[in-house]
Formats: sequence, C-alpha cells, structure tokens
Amino acid sequence: MKWIIELIKSHKSGSMEEGAKQSPIISSSQAKMSVTKSTHTRKIADENSKHYHYYWMPDALWHVVLSFLDPLDLCSMVLLNKKFQETANRDDFWKLHCLRRWQGKQGMKSLLGGSLNCSWKQGYAWAEYDKFRQTIRRDEICQYSWKLIYNGVESRMGLRRFNEDGTYNSPYAGLCEWALFNNGLCFMGVTLPVERNQETWGWVIGQGHRTEYRSIER
Repeated sequence: MKWIIELIKSHKSGSMEEGAKQSPIISSSQAKMSVTKSTHTRKIADENSKHYHYYWMPDALWHVVLSFLDPLDLCSMVLLNKKFQETANRDDFWKLHCLRRWQGKQGMKSLLGGSLNCSWKQGYAWAEYDKFRQTIRRDEICQYSWKLIYNGVESRMGLRRFNEDGTYNSPYAGLCEWALFNNGLCFMGVTLPVERNQETWGWVIGQGHRTEYRSIER
C-alpha cells in the first residue's frame, strides 16, 4: 500500500507546483482494485506453478496412480481434460475392473474368454446394466445346467438340462416338453416363474416353490 500513498502524494505536489499542467489521476478505489487484481493474478500463478508438475508427470507414473481408483473415480477423471480422458479410458484399467467385478458372476465367462466385441469399459457398463434384467432368454435356459432343489433339499440325481429342441429329460417323469411363456417356464403340467439371482447374476426357476431350479454355469 505504500506505493499507492506515494503515488497520490507525488501527484498532489506535482499539481500544486505545475498548476495547469495535467497528469493522470488514480483514485484510491481504482488503486485498490488494481492491487486486488494483481494479488489475485499472482495467487493463480502460484497455484498453477504449484500443481504444474502434477499435470506433467510421466505417463507411467499416472498409470500407477489411476490403477488404484475404483470405476466411479476413474470415470470422474475423464472429465478433467483430454489427457486424463485418454488415460482413464485405457482398456488395461477397465479389463482389470471387469476381472474383479465379474469374478463368480454367471454369464461372464464367454466375455472373459475373448468374445467381447467392444471396449472393456463399455463391457463393464453393459454388465452393470444387464444385471437388472428380469426376463430370461430362451437360449439362456439352454445355455445353463440347472440344480434341482426340492422341498429345500438338493437333488442327488445330478444337474438338469433344458434342451434346445424344447425337451426336458426328467429322471422321474422321463422325456417331456418345456416352453417359455411370459417369463414363466412351463413343463410337466406346471408353470414356474423365472427370476434373477442378484448375487450371482444367474437365474432361479420357481423361487419360493417346492420345486426350484438354480442356474449353474457350465
């Protein structure tokens, strides 16, 4: 603030000595605004200088840092700038998250085996969305083996299969037909509802009934 006072004093003394000679006048409010602006600019420069080295760290070091982030935080990094967008979308990060997330989940084996026809990030997002699907497809019924639970007791006759030709071979009733209607499985004269198992992402036929089938991935 001293230089502002000196500037005002010198202006006043100059005006008194030179009389009519005009010189630029800076009001105290203008001077204060100038100092404030200068201080703010200096603070920004200091902050930029302080964080400059973070943005220009080697890529290898950033990869180590980002490998510790969960999927939500990794998505947030994409919003920072183009560099972080490219880095946070790398397939190696998202493949690792898929391997962790899909462990023990049904229906993911084929994707992990190489049939994924999109990026690993897109595959992760698709799986998180699909796990809430409550309608089973016909090919999925044929794709799984099924564990029979009768009156709360697991059958000792082995896993069951619903064949693609619409037949089901029961150890007790022999060969019979099955059909899928309104997300209910019809066979042997009964219709059992089909529901999603949120824990395994598999399926349960007849949950809460005396006869229950639980999907087992082959």
